Amino acid sequence: RLPQRKTLRERGAHAAWVRAGGAAQKQCREDEQHLQRAFRLRLTHPHRADALECLSVTEGVEHLNEGRREALRILYRARSMLGWRPFTAARPNRAHRSLARLQAHGALDELITQNVDGLHQRAGSRSVLDLHGRMDAVRCLACGAHEARAAFQARLERANPHWVEVGVIELRADSDAQLSTADFSDFVVPSCGACGGGPVKPDVVFFGGAIEPRVVALAAELVEACDALLVVGSTCSTYSAFRLVQRAVARAVPVGLLSLGPTRMHRAGTPLALETDVACGPALEHFAERLCGTP
Repeated sequence: RLPQRKTLRERGAHAAWVRAGGAAQKQCREDEQHLQRAFRLRLTHPHRADALECLSVTEGVEHLNEGRREALRILYRARSMLGWRPFTAARPNRAHRSLARLQAHGALDELITQNVDGLHQRAGSRSVLDLHGRMDAVRCLACGAHEARAAFQARLERANPHWVEVGVIELRADSDAQLSTADFSDFVVPSCGACGGGPVKPDVVFFGGAIEPRVVALAAELVEACDALLVVGSTCSTYSAFRLVQRAVARAVPVGLLSLGPTRMHRAGTPLALETDVACGPALEHFAERLCGTP
């Protein structure tokens, strides 16, 4: 639980950030630390971006009053605005490209990803189910309208031109940036471009959130129809991924694992037809060359 401030409701969210000294700055640091702890709660490998758990704090925790919730939204949006451009500069790696080659060759039919960065599609994969959504879109919590994240980023930068020059201490793989300032009082968060009043969030599933029933059903259908399931670079710590493995095992479908270190499958005693404890990139390149030939 975040520490409660008895006067926050009366003074409103901005007052908690505007006051330069003492308790307000302490509260700001505590919120910052809480968000950092939330980001470290990622339940899969560190290159995933779907864990922007801070928004599970801002959008769904009942013990926070609306003022505190809005203050955290402002904090998150300021950080993500500065981290967005480096996030979009990421390029597909050897694993992404090799999976795309395997799919193009017919060795891989469908790809279910926990990642939210769209790099599989950029690598050329043609049939991808984004289990936890995509970071390149935002959705209004009031009317449900979608907007491209690039368009929302442009609106953020127009509303906060001086923030583009704020110093960045650390960039993370999920578009979060640790900033050199603790005062977010003048940061402006644009409302929904469609209804004009609703707050927007990245169109992804956050920690503690529920995957859309349509996506759950489609993932289950893909596993029901497969001849084999290969888990690549995931510990399957999140149940949304692990239940797909369980479904495959229940059908006596062979399950292969290509990942470094222990996983939830090991802890659960999941029978594995193939297990390779090596880095994904070189291993998938080797598989692609054996099955598809040298590019």
